[in-house]
Amino acid sequence: RRVEREADALVAQVRLGAFEASERVCVDLLPAVRRAGWAPLTATAALWCGRAHLNQAQLVPARALLTEAVRAGLSSSAYAVGAHAAAMLIHVEGSFGANDEAAAAWTVVAQGLLERGGLSRSDEGLLLFEALGRVALRKRQYDDAVRHFTAAHELGSSLNPDSPKTSELLAQRAYALSETGRHDEARALATTAMAELEARVGPDHPMTVTAWGIGALVESEGGRPAEALRLMQRVLPANERLFGADSFSVGVSHSNAADIALEAGQAELALAYAARASDVFVRQPGVGNDRVVDAQLHRVDALRALGREAEACGATPTGADAGVGLDEADLARLQWAQARCTLRGQALVERAKELEPRLSPAMRRALGEVDATLQARLPGQMPP
Repeated sequence: RRVEREADALVAQVRLGAFEASERVCVDLLPAVRRAGWAPLTATAALWCGRAHLNQAQLVPARALLTEAVRAGLSSSAYAVGAHAAAMLIHVEGSFGANDEAAAAWTVVAQGLLERGGLSRSDEGLLLFEALGRVALRKRQYDDAVRHFTAAHELGSSLNPDSPKTSELLAQRAYALSETGRHDEARALATTAMAELEARVGPDHPMTVTAWGIGALVESEGGRPAEALRLMQRVLPANERLFGADSFSVGVSHSNAADIALEAGQAELALAYAARASDVFVRQPGVGNDRVVDAQLHRVDALRALGREAEACGATPTGADAGVGLDEADLARLQWAQARCTLRGQALVERAKELEPRLSPAMRRALGEVDATLQARLPGQMPP
């Protein structure tokens, strides 16, 4: 009974965002349930201890504990717990680690557990939709992301309309919509989600901070970089306070902030944010190469915006492994950055700078048409 009470307290702490306190509970709780051999309780404890690590982006222990939860859930017919853990593993592999093969395998496991337990219209089914939406976002499959997050939000609204989780899903749906170009609709949903979460769980909760970050991205996509930067500057200290200075969440928020600061014309600020993101990702075990390279390229872009071309070339990722795990768009960004650092690339850039002031408006329009034609014929391969 004591262990069951501790397990209930653990679940409550993770839901409230008290991740450090929940980790302390896990130190005593997990060995106790393992020694006792109680598979259902082991599954529950491993799930929520895994979630505590995941929420702090500690990917290696999160992966191990969530896998244990799936196995214990299967062995004890605790299908809801197993499906919940499998959905979290889709997130670990597909969103954090960029391991699409592993994410697909866990998707099959989660779907099987949901079907076996008759749980498709449950909180666990909602989590599966959310995990698939996050993976689709990372892969830039935005229509799929909208579909998954819409399904998750609609299911959440029918199960528990006043839950903060339902508001968080609304924010994620807003971001996916903004990536499809539906900016007004996305901004309205993001504003609603932020207001709901601030009212329901307060400004210091991880869900609220996540919604602020999404709101910043929506504003940026809608062409409002100053408003986006204002929101992101609320996110950065909150993430450090909640998750720790070197957490994955801090890396993501600084990488996003670098992109937004560049759009707002604040290259020095962008450089500082990009350098911080790169440092965090390099130190984080299990983080996909795409995250690392994205942060490094933000730094390169900031250096170029400041006219520091030699430093930009020194910061450009090179080597045989630099393009591993990148999609077509990021690979094109990397190749263009590398090309600009060859002697020929630098010469072309300098020549373009010399010629640009002498071009007539008609010539500029003609070059724009040529560029648009090349982009249409060779999407993702031709730099601007």
